[in-house]
Amino acid sequence: MTRTKEYKKIVATYHLSPTRWWNKRQLNSRETWNCPDHLANSWEVYLWSDLKFVIGPEVRSHRPSSVIIESLLLTLLADKIREGLPYPDWKMDLYHSEYLHLNFQERIITPGMVDEETLAPENLIDYVLWYGLKSELETNLLVMKTGSPVLESENLLRNMARIHNARKIAKRDAVINGIMTDGSKWVFMHLTNNSRYTIKHLGWETERQQIMGQIRNIFGKAASLYKSKAQPRLSLPKPTVVEISGCHIEDLPDSGDESEQSIDETSVPDVA
Repeated sequence: MTRTKEYKKIVATYHLSPTRWWNKRQLNSRETWNCPDHLANSWEVYLWSDLKFVIGPEVRSHRPSSVIIESLLLTLLADKIREGLPYPDWKMDLYHSEYLHLNFQERIITPGMVDEETLAPENLIDYVLWYGLKSELETNLLVMKTGSPVLESENLLRNMARIHNARKIAKRDAVINGIMTDGSKWVFMHLTNNSRYTIKHLGWETERQQIMGQIRNIFGKAASLYKSKAQPRLSLPKPTVVEISGCHIEDLPDSGDESEQSIDETSVPDVA
């Protein structure tokens, strides 16, 4: 990450520091994924084959990143959830709604923000992985899509730091992960409970197994957090993290058709 003026401001505001070189255990997952047969090609081969039928020739030279990213995240998360079910044929309608789940298109609100800030693109989160209550900000992963994941990764760090800081103020575990990607370049970030950050850059063409391993590792930690913290809870903590910190995450307001845009504008052809 380029140490821009804004990047330095984020680090100073939230009292962050880089992970020491001798303690870089984060983002070094060796986990791999043996993709189930019925999913083996769904998001890589079959999905792309189907997409070629519905997109114009101008964009066939590169893959629509949003579709690939969403398909990958949902496939990996569904597989991780199935691992945690009591038995393979467990009915999904009995599945606990507070267990791992992704929310789409959310924004982080902190005290003192004005409307222009809350709706600014750099403050919008494409995917939030929840393992517990929103009132406790129980998420361990924020994912942001962008056309320039390396150059714009300071926006991811800022949003991670907001959640990290809110949970730290409330004396909760403040570890959080982040991903910023265009589907080809993947920037992974990790913030420890002691406000130390680690950043790792991976490329889909040559490091896809590492990318999938990192994502699965994050999902696995979220599952463990649910089982150790959220599931055993008998009552709602009072006051909550949101009440203590004033920071909260909310869905984007419904704005008609615009709220349904989930594919990058750069990834679809202009239609007259």
